Amino acid sequence: MAGSVPKRITGRRAIQTTRSFTHEELLRFLSERWDTAEYNQLITDPSMSQYTKRYVVLPATARYMIIVYPDKKNQVILSYIPSPAGRSAMLLQAIPTQNAFFGMAKIANTMSVKAEREGPLEDILQKYADYLYALLQASGLAR
Repeated sequence: MAGSVPKRITGRRAIQTTRSFTHEELLRFLSERWDTAEYNQLITDPSMSQYTKRYVVLPATARYMIIVYPDKKNQVILSYIPSPAGRSAMLLQAIPTQNAFFGMAKIANTMSVKAEREGPLEDILQKYADYLYALLQASGLAR
């Protein structure tokens, strides 16, 4: 890989670019170059339009999805937000384990949200960021 994106803030990666992008330009750039076999499909499901109209969305974990978006400072930002299904799972985790809903709460308890964010989700975010950096660098668009 051509380089690594520095981890400055947990849950966020910023890639410096040589120019600014619009959402449509970034989506087109990724659609043309993204290796879906190695790095998953870009999420384009119409039911996710509230997200996909603002971000390029990538799968991450059961509770979270990665969002990619340009900012006005010649950067492309990668971060994560709860997925629609993930919000439901996190709500289930809030159910006390000693009541009638115990079985539902167990479904979401395989890993704490904090452990998921600090472990596998950070790893996924870094892999996506490094790959996107390599794509931008190969196109002469990364600083």
